[in-house]
Amino acid sequence: MPTSRTPTYKDLTLHQLRSLCETAHAGSFAAAATALEVSHPTVWKQVHALEKEFGVQLVETHRRGCQLTGAGRLLVEMAGPSVESILTLRERFLVALQQAGTHLTVALTPRTLVEDLASFIVKFRSQSPDTRFTFHELSNQEVAVAVQERRADFGFSPTVLTEDQQRLLTAEPIYYLEVRLLAPKDHPLARRRRIHPRDLRAYPLVNGPSAFASANIRTVLERYGAYQPEKCLAQVDYVASIRRFVELGFGIGLISVVPTAAYDSHLHECSLSGHFGHVPINLIQRRGAFLPAPAEAFIKMVQQELGSGR
Repeated sequence: MPTSRTPTYKDLTLHQLRSLCETAHAGSFAAAATALEVSHPTVWKQVHALEKEFGVQLVETHRRGCQLTGAGRLLVEMAGPSVESILTLRERFLVALQQAGTHLTVALTPRTLVEDLASFIVKFRSQSPDTRFTFHELSNQEVAVAVQERRADFGFSPTVLTEDQQRLLTAEPIYYLEVRLLAPKDHPLARRRRIHPRDLRAYPLVNGPSAFASANIRTVLERYGAYQPEKCLAQVDYVASIRRFVELGFGIGLISVVPTAAYDSHLHECSLSGHFGHVPINLIQRRGAFLPAPAEAFIKMVQQELGSGR
């Protein structure tokens, strides 16, 4: 004869899995509780119930919070996409129900927006006039964080995901940038037919620490002693600023642009990708996240137009 039983945390639920995923992201039960708008004991009980359900320790506590065990990381990797899919079920249902205009929120850098994608946004509007865009202009490192925290539907960034981010996000190269040197027209480097990274060390580089689209660029510069911030009277982070300060005579600069970008007529500009390589721009998405048809169409357009420019 069947007997009734009181519901307990033993039953595997979305709330338990979401508590684990949020704890992995936030780094503590308290921070996860704040994000989920529940109490600290509730999150702890949800995660502890999962440990009892699977018979393994998922979280290790320490002074400043907690971290996942190997089993915990594996479970988050497996369950994360499903949790994300369920959490976005309402949004996906409403989009499918309306079958009309879509609002896309994209995280990217100001350089990516203005120099790479602006013309494609104009082109896309003619194909999908009901689609509205909101662009969050952030630093390279902040793009993945915005996508992970659901402040953006997807993003574009050259930054490599951290190990923790890889459990919740994917990063797929969608197009590549060329690395170019900028120097005044009368600069000694402008008279050289071939330029090696070691040739740059005699001149101040206006690039700030955050101005390199790829960590490999700075690594190569440091290898040849060409990155010496103490030599610079001014350091800037964005391409437009780098161009302007090179024009003003503060030094030389390195920029990353799409290979088809026009050369600056006011400056000496030449490709150094043979030494620095090409910089991949990654499409950042949440694992298991739903993208409406207009978003997929826009991403496909960017990939088709810029993906062959390497």
